[in-house]
Amino acid sequence: MQYRDALQTLADHVVLSLATAFPGHPVLGVINGRAGTAARHHALLRTAASLPRHPRVESWPEQSRSSVSTVWTDSVEALHDVMNNWIERFDGDRGSRNHTPIIASFGGDGTHNQVLRAVPAGRDGGVRDVWFFRVPLGSGNDAVGISSLPEVLGSISSRLVPVWIPEVEVQSPRRTLRAFNIASVGIDAFVTMMHHRLRVALPGNTYRIIANLALLIYERLVKLGPISVVTDQEDLGTRERVLIAFGVHGHLTYGDHIRILPTEENLCLFDRVSLWGKIRMKRLLMEGNHVHEAITTMRRAGEMRLSYEGRLPVQVDGEAEWLEAEDFPLVMRTRERSRLVLQEPAPP
Repeated sequence: MQYRDALQTLADHVVLSLATAFPGHPVLGVINGRAGTAARHHALLRTAASLPRHPRVESWPEQSRSSVSTVWTDSVEALHDVMNNWIERFDGDRGSRNHTPIIASFGGDGTHNQVLRAVPAGRDGGVRDVWFFRVPLGSGNDAVGISSLPEVLGSISSRLVPVWIPEVEVQSPRRTLRAFNIASVGIDAFVTMMHHRLRVALPGNTYRIIANLALLIYERLVKLGPISVVTDQEDLGTRERVLIAFGVHGHLTYGDHIRILPTEENLCLFDRVSLWGKIRMKRLLMEGNHVHEAITTMRRAGEMRLSYEGRLPVQVDGEAEWLEAEDFPLVMRTRERSRLVLQEPAPP
């Protein structure tokens, strides 16, 4: 079985299972065929081979196919159009909230982020009434909190309930980004850029391999200057910082389970250090022991304002891009109620 066929088999199984668990609810599967590393691809092939064979969605009866479908996408712009058109089809048909559309995303944290952000605003300007289900196929899957495909597939039942998840809104004078796990500025965002380019070509734990390469070249490419950081609690001063990470809350990981926020604090800042200092900090970061170092600042904050004169990389849930001087001041703030995601209910 080829990888693309295996991924389509998995998607058909999930959307059919969701449609069975939630009768009458339209279900759309959004598939990113580029997510994950070679090791993740092999795991998916094994999982798909063990699934029962369902008729492909395209061959289902027309009445069922009209409300249950899958789509492949590699483009954010195309994703917006597809989801907007699909949701619009059902807005006029729903006489009640009992048939909320369900969107299942298949990919890594970046794919899920794009799907969560792509849903257009409702007629009142607020977030549309849509439920999401995230199937982790990426290299880390930190935002989902579950990396095992069998565990995710086993959770699909009528016991799933819609749960509000928080977000970090990242707002510049020119645009707004959103993270549903961690947003950060600095060397880790640069690592993310390199990871997207090289993850398929390199074996093993690619994130950590690429992190070693990034340590050597980051400050040659980014002329690091002083960054001013002010939170809603205090002014943290102006100094050269190599990393600023802001999470929806504490006790979070990213970059394939790196413990960047191992405590209750949701804000982590690293001051600039030498190359050997970076290498040492990388090891401590993997273990979550960086919080005890003098160059590390850990805080709890609901909002943070960054001021900077220059160019810096930013990442939101594994999707990285460059911030230009015109993007500052940059404001990050947490919002507790962002999107409704289908999850198993928390134990009492």
